[in-house]
Amino acid sequence: MVKILFIDVDESVNTNLLSKTSSRLFGMSALAFPQLYAVTPSKHDASFIDEKNKKINLKKDYDYDIIGISTVTCNSGRAYELADEFRRRGKTVVLGGWHPSAIPKEAKEHADAVIVGEGDYTWPQFLKDFENEKIKPFYYEEKPVDLRSIPIADEKILKGISVYSGFQATRGCPVGCNYCAMGNRKFGKKLRTFPLDSVIKSLKSIPQKYIFFHDSSLTSNPKYSKELFSAMKDLNKKFLCYGNAKVLAHDKELCKLSMEAGCLGWYIGFDSPLQASINSIPKPTNIVSEFKKTVDTIHDHNMIVIGTFILGFDTDTKKIFNQTKDMIQDLEIDSFGHNILTPFPGTVIFERFEKENRILTKNWSDYDGMHVVFEPKNMTPQELIDGSSSLHEYFNPKIDFLNKLFRSIKVAKWSLFFPAIYGTTYQAKKQKSR
Repeated sequence: MVKILFIDVDESVNTNLLSKTSSRLFGMSALAFPQLYAVTPSKHDASFIDEKNKKINLKKDYDYDIIGISTVTCNSGRAYELADEFRRRGKTVVLGGWHPSAIPKEAKEHADAVIVGEGDYTWPQFLKDFENEKIKPFYYEEKPVDLRSIPIADEKILKGISVYSGFQATRGCPVGCNYCAMGNRKFGKKLRTFPLDSVIKSLKSIPQKYIFFHDSSLTSNPKYSKELFSAMKDLNKKFLCYGNAKVLAHDKELCKLSMEAGCLGWYIGFDSPLQASINSIPKPTNIVSEFKKTVDTIHDHNMIVIGTFILGFDTDTKKIFNQTKDMIQDLEIDSFGHNILTPFPGTVIFERFEKENRILTKNWSDYDGMHVVFEPKNMTPQELIDGSSSLHEYFNPKIDFLNKLFRSIKVAKWSLFFPAIYGTTYQAKKQKSR
């Protein structure tokens, strides 16, 4: 038997009691760990720590053979800190996740092995190699994982008290926006689906009534999603999910079935009020002139819309902040979030900006959507930061914004989702560009 500790790292230090309580009740851990747990042979003993709820105490002696750490770019500094310390203590450290997959050689400097890409096939192989004392430095995803060949994520390892549960019925996003870490990873554009009977069986076993679908878009395969929603009608679940604007504008049957299945609302990546910016991504699922139709169709089916936007495309000028504000108001969306464009390592836009000498810093902790890490084309970094902050301050938490939220109550019963929806609003800060 091998003793394994999975760690979901978080650089932030959450000392506020209310925030910590909210995180425990309404926060969700990454699905990577329940998925890895599901493919871990039962003879091994695996545990999990989510640093959003409980920080690793480096004064404590952790009695594990393997430390598995997953990280996104902005938390990679913390991941490397923990990895270095556990290796110093003689533990075998494995790094994986979005950032190590994008820059595996950098990650290898802090780990005994790096899992590159999805780990459903490579993680069990690593465990075999560990037992045989023949681990390799890198484990690459050589083919897209066939979701029919693996079990669905097993959340027993989380042992949390969250009011709602994360879930995933599909993987991949065929759109492939140039800023997206998923669409730019190997096999990231290949859409795959878990068998429907397995999905329904797993959903039935989840004790929580409220579900958050992590799928990139439950509109990428409308036929599958319609079958899924039809099968969910009698489960008595309530859920939120992601979808693309074009499908939801036109497919009323999909909207109707999702509402009947318990959908409370859709996250829509509108991205920009400018078609030129959307075309530069490119994102053919977004047609600005149809955005209002998307929102109206969802509202007509008694669901809410949480819209997300990105600021700082090369086609954006200083007018973009007022243009985004006007769109948010004109569309009458129920909640919104916005981020500063972030060129994550491994994406097309990162490679282009690097060739153009426009990357300002590789301090990965700044790659969080709240800092400017590249040279914008039509404004200064400080103007982009200030404009983003002003947009946030205009809506948060003024009466106009609260009215939009409370208006949502009459179109959907989502009271328990309030912290999750409100959390999508951009937590802008007055920051100086570096």
